[in-house]
Amino acid sequence: MPKELFLIVCTAFVVSTSIPSHSFNRVSSQLLFHPQHAISSDNNIFYLNSSKQGNGDGGDGGNAQLGSNGNGGNGGSGGINGGNGGRGGNGDGYGNGGNGGNGTGNGNGGNGGNGGNGGNGGNGGNGGNGSGSGNGGNGGDAGPEGGEGGRGGLGGPNGGRDGLNGASARRSIN
Repeated sequence: MPKELFLIVCTAFVVSTSIPSHSFNRVSSQLLFHPQHAISSDNNIFYLNSSKQGNGDGGDGGNAQLGSNGNGGNGGSGGINGGNGGRGGNGDGYGNGGNGGNGTGNGNGGNGGNGGNGGNGGNGGNGGNGSGSGNGGNGGDAGPEGGEGGRGGLGGPNGGRDGLNGASARRSIN
């Protein structure tokens, strides 16, 4: 009887110590091999866009809430192994457009968001920079009631084209 009890205790010890070790190894391997995620926002609610290989595009920036005079969110950068930058969100009212995210690898930069259209109008966001042979993003347009257009992003060093500057607006004279 003591021999059987000893065998049961030993078996329970081996099983209980192997479970946490296996779980830890599984979590560690996920952190090591899948490190990159792109984050996007929509009206300040954030979403996580998983990219198992680290080559996903950056998330788009959220648009400003209507009536808030807020700025658009900035676009996320591409994943660690390459991807396009996300677009900047559009501003509302006096708000400015968000900046486009930068490309990674051979990714293109994201376009800047447009400025808001109230009062003096917001400025357009800047385009993100390309990487490798990626193109720069275009700058966002200013709001129609005033403001300056965003600057285009730079093309990647391996032959990427520069982005176009966004259009500026003339202030209305009343």
